[in-house]
Amino acid sequence: MNDFLYRGVLQPYQVRVSYGVTTGVVRDAVLAHATDPVASHLLARALTAGVLASPLLGEDEWFTMRWNYEGDLQSIVLDVDEHARIRGFIAPKLLMEHVESEESLYGGGGKVSVTKSTSVKVLNSGTTEAALLDVVEDLAHFFSYSDQIETAMVAMVGFNPDPNDPVSLCQGLMIQALPDCDLELFDALRRGLNSAEVRRLLSVPPEVDNHFEHVFKAMLQSIPEAVFDLRLSVAGEPQFRCRCSLERICDVVAVLPDAELEEMIESDKFLSVDCRFCSRQYRLTPDQLRTILQTKRSISA
Repeated sequence: MNDFLYRGVLQPYQVRVSYGVTTGVVRDAVLAHATDPVASHLLARALTAGVLASPLLGEDEWFTMRWNYEGDLQSIVLDVDEHARIRGFIAPKLLMEHVESEESLYGGGGKVSVTKSTSVKVLNSGTTEAALLDVVEDLAHFFSYSDQIETAMVAMVGFNPDPNDPVSLCQGLMIQALPDCDLELFDALRRGLNSAEVRRLLSVPPEVDNHFEHVFKAMLQSIPEAVFDLRLSVAGEPQFRCRCSLERICDVVAVLPDAELEEMIESDKFLSVDCRFCSRQYRLTPDQLRTILQTKRSISA
């Protein structure tokens, strides 16, 4: 089953929704970064939350999201665009041997920062306290507090014992209150979103085309005489895709001082540069470094 993302509105209640399956995205990220089970679980939840938020973006826009905590989990960083193409990393990527408890994982607190950008400028940015000590709930809190849009999210992750196919399922659901939404009703939907039945449905693979209807109807059970009127459209096919390239890596290397570049050229050794977002390794030859230095000097001349 391919990953997918739907967006829509629960019409009677004026609630924006996004629902997605991100199994492939998470699998590709876990394999790329070789994360251990604890780090994989956290990265999976953050990536799924990022995908669920992508329908909030317009054309040529993307979010850069950063979670920073005070415990053994130091940070998670990701970028996601309007097509649900996402990349990200977690630090450290090996957590099992360090974490003794949930308290030691997150420490005493942290912060969540989100920046919305285009290819030419930063549109807006904000930071909130990561008071809930959960990557998904802390991002929902960010949108509720910083953007003043009541938001709730849930993401469920399942793993296989196979190191070559480590992710069995990952899917999630986000709801947001539109301007005419009754906030008391939204709180009821939030409780429904976190119900045992919704979590159970998100923990099993969609076996029928209308699986999402069962998920939303389970959420609506928290509302007496609920009316099910859900209008969905395809919002994209989530992909773990990095924007790194040899050209961009060369631009980064060009920032190094001339003397440092000259020393690397004279050593006649390869320069290895790893992309943090996808763990791809670039190896620059002395000739490539020489070209970078010559280009840099010609521009500054």
